[in-house]
Amino acid sequence: PINITEAMESFSFEYSRLKKLRELQWLNNYARANIDIKFKNTTKNIWCSAFHAVLLEEISNKISTIEDLSLKLSCSYERIKSGLWFLMKEGWVTNNEGTNTYKIADEYYENKSLVSKNNASDYDEMAFELNDTQTHNRMIHEELETKTWPFIEGMLMNLGAMNADKIYSSLRMFAFELKDPPFTIDELKDYLQTKVKESILNLEHKDYSLRKS
Repeated sequence: PINITEAMESFSFEYSRLKKLRELQWLNNYARANIDIKFKNTTKNIWCSAFHAVLLEEISNKISTIEDLSLKLSCSYERIKSGLWFLMKEGWVTNNEGTNTYKIADEYYENKSLVSKNNASDYDEMAFELNDTQTHNRMIHEELETKTWPFIEGMLMNLGAMNADKIYSSLRMFAFELKDPPFTIDELKDYLQTKVKESILNLEHKDYSLRKS
């Protein structure tokens, strides 16, 4: 978004003044994908995580079950289900009535209340399979994975290493326009720990950094 880009440019300028000759350059949209989804009534241009982009690509090429996608993408059943849950919530993907297969929605509406009744009921069914705590945790994970992780990855690419408190405060400044993020510092730490377990991040002396391939 333009306001966030401007904030980053302002921060970079002040950083260079403070650090004399040192410069800070942001990598915009790092680890995010920009794709077009074609529906019968419109074409929607979206930014999404690489994982969701791959899911959408697979579903657009072939109507698939969760099991098919789990096998094809080498992801856990729960990870695929979580991804589909998010895509259905956005109105991009729907369930084939009477089956356990998923496809790109026939039509897209900005007003989510117009999402097909079948899609909404299947979305609700997915949610109610979990208890309130699990549903909340899933929503927080999707928020972090889809909208927040690209900012975290970009900051670590530029700054090298940051502790959780600094990541949280930086997200509040740049990603959420000085508003409190929709997750707590402890939920952020739990999420960062999953990235450590996935060998995406290193954790040393409470500082997180991207693992070099």
